[in-house]
Amino acid sequence: SVELVVTSQNERTRKFTCELSADCSNNQAEYKSLILGIKIVLAKDAKSVKIMGDLQLIIKQLIDQY
Repeated sequence: SVELVVTSQNERTRKFTCELSADCSNNQAEYKSLILGIKIVLAKDAKSVKIMGDLQLIIKQLIDQY
């Protein structure tokens, strides 16, 4: 499972947990959690989003360094 933390501009924090299949790689889990997080903030009509994570491959791909 993965845990997402979404914090609003007024510092309200909500945690979401998502169960993934057992054969999911670390990269797949990171991408799936990123997609889920984006869907959550889009549903909340976010005007801007700051994405943070601990897997450098995913972050660097997002900012076009790989």
